[in-house]
Formats: sequence, structure tokens, C-alpha cells
Amino acid sequence: MKYWKIIAFAYLLISNPAKAKNFSLAPGVSLSSATQSDQLTENGKQIFEADLGLGFNLDAEIRIYKKFSLLINGQWIGGEGISQYDYTDKKNPLEQAAVADMKSNYSMISAGLGARFRFLEVENIVAFMGYLYSKGQMIISHDENKFLYTHYSKLGWKEKEEQGFGKSSFELGIELFPAKNGKLHIIGRQNKFETDSFETLNNKKLSFKNFQLLILYRHLF
Repeated sequence: MKYWKIIAFAYLLISNPAKAKNFSLAPGVSLSSATQSDQLTENGKQIFEADLGLGFNLDAEIRIYKKFSLLINGQWIGGEGISQYDYTDKKNPLEQAAVADMKSNYSMISAGLGARFRFLEVENIVAFMGYLYSKGQMIISHDENKFLYTHYSKLGWKEKEEQGFGKSSFELGIELFPAKNGKLHIIGRQNKFETDSFETLNNKKLSFKNFQLLILYRHLF
């Protein structure tokens, strides 16, 4: 997948001794807001609605010049949602089914590259902002029991589907409680997603926004 190229690029930067003293890793957790897709069905329902999502995050930061840093990010997010299931097998049109308000689980894994700027420092508190662009994969898994309850057979059933997405993120955060080897990061991010077409969602692309709260511990090297 394309985003592994970003990880390879990060490794090359990290392995450069000249950059080592300016390098940090920040693992942590995240909470993503509930959201819904911009796309609607003919009945006016959102094709996909996501509940609150929990995630794991890893930021790698390399200081480039004074207050500017290169930001490399890896992330996994998962949660539950509701989708408007509508699938037709392209090879066999008889394999067709539609289920309203399908219970669906979702997960997203991504890697991204961006920049961060520290614009304010007051005593032991530092404020920063940044931008990040990521590529990843989104997996939607559907509830078989709900499907069988509606259709009484597996004709037109597809359990899960994986599609790629691009994500643009704007962040605003603070550094707190500086210690010898690290600092606490509290970050708010606004994310905008654009996916490829999902066959189980009537071959529709998804576009949606969410807000994300991240709590990370930045370990300095």
C-alpha cells in the first residue's frame, strides 16, 4: 500500500545521526467524534453514520528548523456505526440485497506526513498547530444476523469490505509538564475523509468530517 512509502521515508530520516537529537516519538490514544457521510440515499438517509471511535496513535516528530518540525503519523481507529447496505454482485446480478439501518463495525488504519509549528511558549506550556495528510484503508464489517433477519437467506450477502481513503487533518495542541525526556501532548484535530467506492453501499464513495482528541506522551531522544 502506498502509505508504507511514508514509513520507509521516516526510517531513513530517523536513521540519520545528524537528526537523532531532534527526534521524538509520541504514542497515545484518541477519541473521535460521531459523524455521518455527506452522501444520502433516495430516502434521504445518510449512507454511513459512525458512532464515537477509539484509536491508537503514534506521532514521530523531527525538528527541521527552530520551531518547525516534520510530522509523521500512524493511526488506527475503530468503532460501531449504521450503514444503508445495498449490494449487487457485478458478476452475478441475482446476488442482490438491500438492508436499511444495518449495524456495521468500522476500522481505519493510516499513515501520514505533515508539518508542525510551535507558535507560543509561556513558561512550561507550548502551543502548536499543524497540518497532516494521510493515506489508509477503511474496513466496514456488516451484521450477518441483521441481514438474515431481513432476507432469510445469504443471497446478496457480503460480510466485509475494504477500501482506500485520503485524509486531511488540521491540528491545534499544547505541550504540558515538561520532564527530562518527554512532554505530555493534548491535541485536537479536525479530519476530512474521502474514500473509494464501497460496493456494499451502492458503489458510493464516502466523504465525512470528524473531530479527534488525542492524548500522547512525547518521548525525546
